[in-house]
Amino acid sequence: MQFKTEVRLPNSPMSYRLNPEIKVFTLLDLNFTKSKRGNYELQQSLGTAPGSAKEIKLKLTISNDLTTFKMAVVDSTGLQTINIFKQPADQEVQERFNFTIRQLVLRKVLTVTKLPD
Repeated sequence: MQFKTEVRLPNSPMSYRLNPEIKVFTLLDLNFTKSKRGNYELQQSLGTAPGSAKEIKLKLTISNDLTTFKMAVVDSTGLQTINIFKQPADQEVQERFNFTIRQLVLRKVLTVTKLPD
C-alpha cells in the first residue's frame, strides 16, 4: 500500500485526508509511534476480541513530512485488509471505527468528506 493524499476505504461513504494543521505533538498524544523510517504509525483495536486471531484493527501510517498517509482496517496480523462497510453485521466495528475517526478529526489529524451517492 502506498502513501496517498486521500484515502477511501472499500464501501465507505467517506474519503479521508490529512488536515493541513496536523502537528507532530498531537500524533504523539494520540499514541502514534515513530517507525524506523521516521513515519508515524497507529494501530487501534476496533474492539473485536483484542489480542485474539479475530481482532480487527485500524492501521494508520502518516509520512514523516506529514503530507501523505495510508489507512486500512486489517486483521490481527496486520496483513489482510477487512471490509467493515460491506456487511450490516459489522455495525459495532463501524461504530468504533467512526468514533476513532471522529477523535482524529477533532484533534486536527484528519479531515473527512462525504462522497456523493
